Amino acid sequence: MIPTRSLLLFSLLAAACATPREAPASAMTADGRKAYLVSDGGNAVAIVDRWNGRVEATLTFRGKAADVVVVEPLHAAALSLPDEDRVAFVNLASNSESGEVRVGIGPRPGPLAVSPDGSFLFVGNLGDHTVSILATRTDPPRVVARVQIDGAPLAITAAEPGAHFWVATEGSAAPLEVERTGLDAYLPPPPPPIDPAETKTQVLVLGMIHDGHRTSELWGLEQVRETIRRFRPEAILCEIPPDRWERAREEFDRTGTVEEPRVRRFPEYIDAMLPLRRELGFTVEPCAAWTKEMNDLRNRRLKALETDPRLAALREAYHAAEEKVEARLAADPIVEDDPRVIHSARYDERTELELGPYDRFLDRYIGPGGWTQINRGHFALIEAALDRHRGERVLITFGAGHKYWILEHLAERPDVEILDAEPFLP
Repeated sequence: MIPTRSLLLFSLLAAACATPREAPASAMTADGRKAYLVSDGGNAVAIVDRWNGRVEATLTFRGKAADVVVVEPLHAAALSLPDEDRVAFVNLASNSESGEVRVGIGPRPGPLAVSPDGSFLFVGNLGDHTVSILATRTDPPRVVARVQIDGAPLAITAAEPGAHFWVATEGSAAPLEVERTGLDAYLPPPPPPIDPAETKTQVLVLGMIHDGHRTSELWGLEQVRETIRRFRPEAILCEIPPDRWERAREEFDRTGTVEEPRVRRFPEYIDAMLPLRRELGFTVEPCAAWTKEMNDLRNRRLKALETDPRLAALREAYHAAEEKVEARLAADPIVEDDPRVIHSARYDERTELELGPYDRFLDRYIGPGGWTQINRGHFALIEAALDRHRGERVLITFGAGHKYWILEHLAERPDVEILDAEPFLP
């Protein structure tokens, strides 16, 4: 029997995409949370939240969409629009068009492919039998080569290294192999090996209390600003998702405020980091693995935990462990908004104890938004950013609850010197 939820999702997709005569173009994010389905005929593109079983949005364009791929370095899905002779980018977070490339795209762009590392986007142009190669890590992304081929390109697949690809052409019995050289400048440099003798990256980790900064007299926004000024970072690794940063940055630079719904929840960024970015000139690295789909799935599963009779044993065990921890913490209270308490070993020990039941009992049940899983996602982005800022002064700003996890894993890197927060606190 097909579950009712699956039938509902099928009907939603059918309404958004119609019944295809042949397999429509589709693409999926690397983590599997979102899918992009081009309807039969290309008149609409449905954006599906796979984790929560719903269609998030349906996009239409002036012309039809021919193909879709996800380009992770751009935090976007790319759509080829043959009636408009362009490639459009749709932001993964906002589900709205965030950019385009026209220059260098041939007539009637059709099949798309992305290199395995995401550095190149290949666009097959049906009108002149060429393949345009876009470098995705330039700002903005642009066409850096255009290759003439024999026949109309029907399908493309890419391989390492660089711009090496195969293309199936109209009337061809076998795919054509193309190795395009001279584009190494558009590849990201590999991180150098860690040399303990080199100057270490000085890292300060600050625990944020988010809305609490607006009201706290001890760790308010002025204290956060003063701490950042005293440290004078060259880079700040912050709790902003990469696919939301560009919109937030652009809004702040243009208007002095931020409307992006996730970022605007963090006053430490809107009222401290972003204004100080102009004053101090540091680089901002968005390092949060959070997504709306992940958050919605987490909330849905936590709600089910309290109501689903099948989860009674898990619920009872979790709450029993929680009550024991709460009793221990109540016997040893702290001033929770004191920055000298927040940046102490005692605070980290308490936080790890407090979150222990949530992690042990619910991490696997919650899934991608579970405590260990989300921290692993955060830290993967943090590590990549640290590799880009070797030997610099780096500030990491995350919710105070994440601080112990980040510090434990930073300690495993021989190229990092973890600094004590005390000398920088006002």
